[in-house]
Amino acid sequence: LTSVPAGLFGNQPAITTLASLFNGCTALTSVPARLFDKQTEVTTVSSCFFGCSALKELPEGLFANQTKATNISSLFKGCSSLASVPAGFLDSFTAATNMSNLFSGCSSLGNLPSDLFGKLTAVTQAGYLYEGCTSMTEFPSLKNCTALKTVNALWKDCSTLASAPDDYFPESVKSGTTVAYMFQNCTALQHVPAGLFRNFESVTIITQMFENCTSLQSIPVELFDNMRKITTA
Repeated sequence: LTSVPAGLFGNQPAITTLASLFNGCTALTSVPARLFDKQTEVTTVSSCFFGCSALKELPEGLFANQTKATNISSLFKGCSSLASVPAGFLDSFTAATNMSNLFSGCSSLGNLPSDLFGKLTAVTQAGYLYEGCTSMTEFPSLKNCTALKTVNALWKDCSTLASAPDDYFPESVKSGTTVAYMFQNCTALQHVPAGLFRNFESVTIITQMFENCTSLQSIPVELFDNMRKITTA
């Protein structure tokens, strides 16, 4: 399967899930912009394009009518040829609570629009969000994700990340309990800002946070000052 007809789902307005719809379609290179226009009752798009390793681009407005979707996890996981994401592409997902692994394994993906997550105020889970995004050097802020709790392994295997962004997380992460594997295998990482974890007061697990960070020069002495509940390092 290399392409999908534009009107494929034109007469199916009752569809409520698009989960794993094209999972493993490794030859799919593109999808039409209005493919899901009629599917306004969809509540999950999880893994819809999981493993579509030939998919190179996304049309604007592809999920514009999926405003009820709560699960967008692994949506593009393993889309190793995907090079960019249009500005505003995620704006319709205002009800989404889970975006874990959203871009995991998107090794060709360049820097994303700075406000890509600006409307995702209900999201609570974003673990492994950028795992293996080896072409990205800058990452859009999560500050507007004001319900966010879970961000473990956020930059895992991001081998070109040289400096973690400062003032990146919303205060809501104070309820999260793990930041394990946050920078695992970030081989270009040199700098971590002192206040990166200032709001992570409930964290108990930081397992393998800096494993294989072979370029890391130093760690701020106060980095974990507010993490007073750590039990597993």
